Amino acid sequence: RANSMLRQCGWCGETSKCLLQFGGYEICDGSYSNVCVGLSIESFEPKHGPVEGGTMVTIRGSNLGSRTSDITSIKIAGLPCEVQAEGFEVSRTVVCKTSPSSTPKHGVLEVETSGDRHIFPQPLFTYKRYKVHDVSPRCGIVAGGTQLTVAGEELNIGVSMSVIVGGTMCDLKETPTQKEVQCTIRNPVVGTTRLQLNIDEGLVSSPTSYEVVPNPRLGSLSAASSIKSGGIPLEVEFRDEDRVECVQSLRLLLQSVSRVNGEEECYRSGAKRYTCRTPSLRVENASADSVEAHLLVDNHVIRLDHFTVHEDPVMEPINNTDTDGYIEWPVSGGRELVLNGRNLNRVPGIEVSIGGMPVSIKVTMDHIVLTPPTFNQLKEYRARVKKEQAAAARNQRDTSRSKREISRSKRDTSRSKRDESRSKRDESRDARETAGERESSEYSAVVNVRLGLWESTAGRLYYTNANAGGVPYVAIIIPIAGFIVLVVVLSYVGMKYHRSQKTHRRTLKTVRMHMEKLEMRVANECKDAFTALQTHLTDMQGDVADIPFRPFSDFMTNVLFPGSETETRDLLAKLSAPSSKVVETPAIAQFRRLLREKEFLQKFVEVVEADPNFDVANKCKMASLLVIVISSDMTYLTEVLFSLMEKLIDKFLAKKNHPQLLLRRTESVADKLLTHWLNYCCYHYLINHAGKSIFTLFSAIKSSLDLGPQDEITFEAKSSLNNEKMLRETIEFKAISGIVRDLNKFEHPVTLLTCDSLKQCKRKVIEAVHRNKPASQIPSIDSFDLMYIRSGNTPVILRENHAPVSISAVRQSTVII
Repeated sequence: RANSMLRQCGWCGETSKCLLQFGGYEICDGSYSNVCVGLSIESFEPKHGPVEGGTMVTIRGSNLGSRTSDITSIKIAGLPCEVQAEGFEVSRTVVCKTSPSSTPKHGVLEVETSGDRHIFPQPLFTYKRYKVHDVSPRCGIVAGGTQLTVAGEELNIGVSMSVIVGGTMCDLKETPTQKEVQCTIRNPVVGTTRLQLNIDEGLVSSPTSYEVVPNPRLGSLSAASSIKSGGIPLEVEFRDEDRVECVQSLRLLLQSVSRVNGEEECYRSGAKRYTCRTPSLRVENASADSVEAHLLVDNHVIRLDHFTVHEDPVMEPINNTDTDGYIEWPVSGGRELVLNGRNLNRVPGIEVSIGGMPVSIKVTMDHIVLTPPTFNQLKEYRARVKKEQAAAARNQRDTSRSKREISRSKRDTSRSKRDESRSKRDESRDARETAGERESSEYSAVVNVRLGLWESTAGRLYYTNANAGGVPYVAIIIPIAGFIVLVVVLSYVGMKYHRSQKTHRRTLKTVRMHMEKLEMRVANECKDAFTALQTHLTDMQGDVADIPFRPFSDFMTNVLFPGSETETRDLLAKLSAPSSKVVETPAIAQFRRLLREKEFLQKFVEVVEADPNFDVANKCKMASLLVIVISSDMTYLTEVLFSLMEKLIDKFLAKKNHPQLLLRRTESVADKLLTHWLNYCCYHYLINHAGKSIFTLFSAIKSSLDLGPQDEITFEAKSSLNNEKMLRETIEFKAISGIVRDLNKFEHPVTLLTCDSLKQCKRKVIEAVHRNKPASQIPSIDSFDLMYIRSGNTPVILRENHAPVSISAVRQSTVII
């Protein structure tokens, strides 16, 4: 329509085109209109909505008008649909809001503009009535994280959907289906409630209730240690069985400082018990890397203190093994076998099996002592295992799925065998044949050591009938060779020791000379520091003669009405002005007398605190106003305070809370009254006794910090009492004594350091001029500049130079005279 005013073109009814009215290549000879007709609808979404209405239907097509006012009416299933300005696209897209329907029905979409009318016959829009049948699970913990499944009918209609449980939103997990909606609840409130499902303007409540219980409390933990490979079983027992029933998932999380995480799911093994396996945690050094352990109970996190993760055990090969890793063992057994290693008993639960048969062991830090079974015992165990495996295979042979698993396991076994045979072909032929014969023999047994998910093979036992009597030839050769090697090693060690003694004597002499020089330098530094400390101590004692105490009126004003000091003074000025005096009516006078009644005042405070709209800020103001009204009678104020505190303590203990949390947060009128009462009573004590000591301590610490260099960026100081904020870098500096002349021509001595920045110099200058004045009367360091005056030279104004040195560094100006 806008273009018709410029180009004089419009909609031609005869040709159904947009043509020039005159003077063009093609001219309209028939009826001519400024509004384009030829309305066409291509599609609309969604196709279903609730009978309560409120569904935003998006209609797409062509010639739908240039503005929303061009659309005269939209009807869906015979009911009006209100056009929405949001989402409108000229001529292409229109959004309307459906009206409620009394019954479920379906019908066509009808759009009418100022120039045309179109009915979209297919598909039809359907009004449906959705229902909620059930909610599972029926309970959850207050921390949230429970995944709810809402079952019902026609749940995939409409545009917008929300699930509310006890006033708390439930986050939708995925696209709803026709009969199911899944969501995750956030942080509900303890109690029993019903779920509400909102679709557009529809609202349906669940027929069953949902209960929110407090978070479960940890009772005991069977162990508090693990290894890097994980797999250590932990028994977690909670205190409350009814709360554990509402837990949906429990996971064990291990997190290191280097941000390496391990997480493992736990399964329920009793009414109040869960069994977890520690996850693997691949860090460089588990002993040096701090590890935190947490139990993730849905969204509730329970920290496990003193949980340690040790390095994996290390096994050494069996002693006296031959080249192919075997050790000969008599078939009759009867002897003990010692396995060597490291870190074997840091975490309990290590197991050893020989040929797959578990054996009893004795474990120390570096050794495992066990008695291997006889050959007949091992043979009987293998036969029993094969019989059990055959019985299990027959029971599983009835289903096709078990057959596929068996065939798949056979293929994996054959593949592993092919890999083993391929790796063995890389070795020498003699070793391959010997190892192959022994491995395939029933006299061979592998020694496996397992702890959690960590597993290691210490070697193999090869049962033999060889006579154990006689001394082997190797037993004679090894001692002789060892003696020869020992003589050579001792000779070499003696020569190295003689040379090292000479070097040690020369080094010791050099270190002694260096220590003497260092002691002399430290002694001189201590003497200079002690002299400077005595001088500054004398100056400081003279500086703290006048302490800037606030008047009692200002002190109580800031206590009763914290915040902007200007606004508080204006309020008090208005209240004290003669024009602001309020005429005391009989009702006000009666209320004043009631405030002097102890029982009325207690009930009045209880009623006000019970109001949910009376927030903490209003409670604080109320306490301040009560102090102002009753401060004239401190005895009555103290009695009211004690009575309110007694009721507050009884109320707090009735909830079974921790006593140490009672006065941590000021959330009641009694708490704030106690704060004002203490400030009121302690003011004179601060003035007469404690104030001077506190100010002297502050001045002494500040004077000590100013003796040495301070970092303007990190606030680290050479003379800091805090070990974490101590400046450890050695900085060369000198003290500069000068005179500061203020605007009144008064001179003040000041001491600066050559390493001080201009901001630090300004701070020291302003403190020298305005010594012992309140902070509110000291001007800002940005409100003045320093001028350096030296005899015979032109005065120079000292300014900051913030020229960047690099991307991450900025130059700071210092005082260097």
